[in-house]
Amino acid sequence: MSRNVPEKITTKGGHKPRARIHAGWSPIGQHHRRVAVLRALGAVVAVLLVLGFAADAYAQSFFDSLPSIRGLDSSTFEGDTVLTDRGGGTLLARIGNEGNHRQAVRLKDINQIMITATVDIEDKGFYTNPGFDSMAILRAIYDDLRTGHIVSGASTITQQLAKQQFLTPDQTYSRKLKELALAYELSQTYSKDQIMELYLNKSFYGSQSYGIEAAAQSYFHTSAAKLDLAQAAVLAGLPQAPTQWNPVLHPDAAKVRQAQVLQAMARNGDISVDAMNAALTEKLTYYAPINTFLAPHFVDYVQDELRQLGFQPGLQQLNVRTTLNWNLQSAGESIVRSNLAANLYRDRGGLLSSAMVAEDPRTGDILVMVGSPDYNAHVNGGEINLATTPRNMGSSMKPYTYGAVINARVATVDTPIYDGPSPLIYKDAYSTTKFFNYDGKSHGVLPLKKAFANSLNICAVKAELSIGVPSVLAWMRNLGMQPVYTSPNGVKDPNAAPDVYGPS
Repeated sequence: MSRNVPEKITTKGGHKPRARIHAGWSPIGQHHRRVAVLRALGAVVAVLLVLGFAADAYAQSFFDSLPSIRGLDSSTFEGDTVLTDRGGGTLLARIGNEGNHRQAVRLKDINQIMITATVDIEDKGFYTNPGFDSMAILRAIYDDLRTGHIVSGASTITQQLAKQQFLTPDQTYSRKLKELALAYELSQTYSKDQIMELYLNKSFYGSQSYGIEAAAQSYFHTSAAKLDLAQAAVLAGLPQAPTQWNPVLHPDAAKVRQAQVLQAMARNGDISVDAMNAALTEKLTYYAPINTFLAPHFVDYVQDELRQLGFQPGLQQLNVRTTLNWNLQSAGESIVRSNLAANLYRDRGGLLSSAMVAEDPRTGDILVMVGSPDYNAHVNGGEINLATTPRNMGSSMKPYTYGAVINARVATVDTPIYDGPSPLIYKDAYSTTKFFNYDGKSHGVLPLKKAFANSLNICAVKAELSIGVPSVLAWMRNLGMQPVYTSPNGVKDPNAAPDVYGPS
């Protein structure tokens, strides 16, 4: 049987020809290609999975880093403590935090024209957008990419609230992303009216004024409820540049901004052209911020009382009607100033002072409190409230001393008393004290009433010693006073024995 033997093939020169291998058609080549493709796909899938997990982890971390938006209420914002007199008609003080002011109000207490002006100039799609404006964001991204840095904010009212309430003013993409996320969450959690109320109470309007009520009070001495169109247009334009468009500092720039707001309102059909022109021609009076107080010593006194009751004046929004009678207070301040002026010839280097407190004897209400002739002076008491600061009673003790003596029937107002010797020397177990009259002189024998009228120290000490210090203190207690005794070493001790320290 014959076998087919392959023919031996040679080429010219005796070399064997090279085999041509077509990998695409070879079963072995096709296998290797599939393996390579699968490996590549596996790598891509692995990368995508890693990126997916990383993105998911970043997203989880991002949303976990966002502050909670729950429980927002403008009534909880830091706000002014407002003090008025007993009738409520005289504003004594509007106490803010470090000179800044805010008085949160409900949306119903803000004139609708103010709300409309704010929407038209800040965010005309406010009532329909989801907290952000997609087209405005795209325009802002284009501007940012074109310039190479953030130049456009594209912030809606809700975004501005998110930034003011929760974020820093940093110009970064990370902060902007958080702002968008918070704005969307706010719009899903709160109604548009709630967001508007929060925004109007949170925004800074310049002149130390946070919130629309403080701004209305500061610039126009009116309330947010009583703003007219011209006033509202000025205020609505302030939040974007509260210093640049401040009408007190830059009235011309403020006028330009007011016109922009009014034109936006007219374009949106919220006001007529006639109303716009009328508002533009209205003459407005602007006021600088006021941080001075009426009855300043009394205002300080009330703040201390509030702190003792657990309140935080200047941080906590309070409306306090005090017991002060402003008409009587004005008269009291005039009396105290006149008293100092009449005695300046006796002044020794600005040390002389004068003060007054008047109470309703039936209720104990403080009607007048003047702590010194001039709260802002650096002499004659100044900020020190001499009406309340613990210090030696001095001559104010004399009415009680003479009253106790007369009550004990030791003397009458006509009883003669010797005003001498000068000095009068008093010794006790602790020390020796020399008493002088203010003028350093002795005035001989005179009736007790004249010694009292001239506030002679030597006569008062003699009268006190005639019945003893304990008897004088007992008389004062009967009148409702609680003395605080000072020991010889200067320590105040209300429980110390009163009869060992000598006369006052």
